[in-house]
Amino acid sequence: MNKKAISIGMQTLVGYDRNAKFPIAKGNCFSMETEDGNGYRIINFGVENLEELLKTRVIAYPIEIYIPDGYDNIAYIADKRIPDDWYWKNFCSGCCPRALWPKEQLDDWNRRIESGEIVESNGMITYNIKPDPEKKLILGWTVYETIGVSVINPSVFLLFAGRRNPPGMF
Repeated sequence: MNKKAISIGMQTLVGYDRNAKFPIAKGNCFSMETEDGNGYRIINFGVENLEELLKTRVIAYPIEIYIPDGYDNIAYIADKRIPDDWYWKNFCSGCCPRALWPKEQLDDWNRRIESGEIVESNGMITYNIKPDPEKKLILGWTVYETIGVSVINPSVFLLFAGRRNPPGMF
């Protein structure tokens, strides 16, 4: 079902490089409100890219969205005015049900599980990440080799990470 979105609703607040050249490959998830007052989580676009398209007047409201069959609060942006390279190749693995992931994304996820990089068990997803000494996080935070994500429901998740002081959180 197609609808017209008239505004941006809620959005996540993950920090991304605001000085990056648009379109950016990763960004914050967000929702949009339609003319009938309903809200939909957008699964194929980042809010930074949409805001840039609006700011540079490439597009204006209303924006065409598509609600897939069987879902009542999820939508794709499907607006012919937006160039193809602005759409995400992979959808948010936290917000988007796997049944809607592109085949390449699902294949990559399964390869990462088979390699042990990702472990799923009892509602918990564990990412076994090797820290990159070249990348530093702000405020003294550091990434340990394992980060756990507890999936509470399809739209809310908690990320557990460690802080340098005190060491040995995990």
